[in-house]
Amino acid sequence: MGSVTDLTARAQIRDAAAALFAEHGFDRVTMRQVAASAGVSPALVVHHFGSKDGLRTAVVDHVVAWFDNTIDKSQEALDGRNWQEVLNDAADSFTHADTLPRLFGRMLVDRDPAMQGLFARIVERSEIIMQRYIEAGVMSDDPDSRLRTAMLVASDLGALMFRPYLSSFLGFDPYGDGMPRWAAVATRVYASLLVDQSFLTAFDTSRTDTTTNSPQEQL
Repeated sequence: MGSVTDLTARAQIRDAAAALFAEHGFDRVTMRQVAASAGVSPALVVHHFGSKDGLRTAVVDHVVAWFDNTIDKSQEALDGRNWQEVLNDAADSFTHADTLPRLFGRMLVDRDPAMQGLFARIVERSEIIMQRYIEAGVMSDDPDSRLRTAMLVASDLGALMFRPYLSSFLGFDPYGDGMPRWAAVATRVYASLLVDQSFLTAFDTSRTDTTTNSPQEQL
C-alpha cells in the first residue's frame, strides 16, 4: 500500500509542478512553491525528485508521454475505429491534460533547451504515422516528406498555443468539444494531401453537428 501512496504523491507533486511551470516558467518556480501547491512538505519533493532539475526532467518526460499518446490517437482510424470515436478520445485527452499544452507553450516562449529535442521527437513520430497513411493509400507521398511533416506539426502546435484565443474568437474550443468541427475543416484545408478525396466524407458523416455560427459569423 505504501508504494501506491508513493506513486500517488509523486504524480501529485509532478502535476502541481507542471501547472506552476506552465504559469511562471521553470526558472521562476521554487521547490517550496511546488510543495505548497501539492500540499506536501519540501522534504517529500526532494525525496521523490532529488532536485529541481530532477523534478523538471520528470515534468518534461510527462509532456513527452502525453504527446506520444496524442500522436498515437491519430492513427487509430486506420486500425478500425471510426473517426467520431478517435476525435472524441483526442478531445478528451486535451480536456483532461489542459496544463500540458500550456506548459508546452511556455517552453516555446521561454526557448527551453528541451524544446529542440521534443519538437524533433514530435516530427519524427508524426512522420511514422503519416507513412502509415501513405502506405494505406490515404495520403499522397512527397519527395520532401520531412519538411512537409515539420510544416504540419508547426501549424498544429501554433494552433495549440493559440487555443484560448481561438476559443474566444470562434465561440468553441477547437481542442475540446469543437474538435470534430475543427478536424473536418482542417482536413478540407489539407485535402491536397489526400489520395482518396472520399476520405473527407469520413469526418463529415461521423461527426456530430457542431456547425453553429460563431460569434464572428453572426456579425
